[in-house]
Amino acid sequence: MRYFIVKPALEFPDVGLLLPLSHLQFFGFVLSTLFLAASGYIINDYFDLKIDRINKPQKMILGRSISRKRAIIWHWILTILGLAIAFHLCYDLNLWSLFYVFVFVSGALWFYSTSIKHIPLLGNLLISILVGLVPLMISFTELSLVNIQQSTLLIDSGYRLNDTAYLLLGFSFFSFWVNLIREITKDVIDIKGDSASKISTLPNITSLKNTKLILIALHIVASFMLTYVILYILNDTISRYYIILCIILPLLVSVYLTAIGKAKKDFEIISLLLKSILFSGLMYAFVFYVNIT
Repeated sequence: MRYFIVKPALEFPDVGLLLPLSHLQFFGFVLSTLFLAASGYIINDYFDLKIDRINKPQKMILGRSISRKRAIIWHWILTILGLAIAFHLCYDLNLWSLFYVFVFVSGALWFYSTSIKHIPLLGNLLISILVGLVPLMISFTELSLVNIQQSTLLIDSGYRLNDTAYLLLGFSFFSFWVNLIREITKDVIDIKGDSASKISTLPNITSLKNTKLILIALHIVASFMLTYVILYILNDTISRYYIILCIILPLLVSVYLTAIGKAKKDFEIISLLLKSILFSGLMYAFVFYVNIT
């Protein structure tokens, strides 16, 4: 997002418009995000030990290679490191509002693992919102800093930050929506372990048939939204072909596989396909970069 969207759209050294964060500061924010995400994975595995013994016994690390005690220690080490880096950077930049976002993310990951994931659909929504924040958070920070620090240059150049902001919001919403589909698909994969542990996920409280209908509806809405984008917003042929071939077509394949899927292995394939769709969507940033440069 930074190097393929914000930088080519915003940085014009000849008129003095520059990105406010140094490479080191940006790397620090990325590192902080990675540490908090890793700590979230650890605490999730910590509380899911019983479920994972049923759902994915061959993939388990916690309880085998790593003890629960060591895992919880690593969770707190990574959480403290992530928040400490974010605090240091936000203090230097006087960006306390961004630090509160990092604190929210850390707390949300803890409450997701301990409480929220047991509430149907709410846990899926929370994780998807956090995923949607990833391509947005630091990029919006840079836009805000440019708006504050270089407002006169922006006015003189006639550049509108809104155009870049809307594009970043598009990536963020796409990440949220596709991940929401994948989270519900993962609940279908984990239905056996969740049932044994009496966790109320969407497939458990409705049925596999109804969950599949919801998944298909979410797929179709995503396809329609992307079709609207390529018809009415994007005006270059490369972007249109990329989105049709790399995102919409795989989404339609995923719809078909969801409709006919029955076994756990079928939905594992769908989950992998959705992960590749999410990756392809984010990599549209490179297509944008090629077009704009």
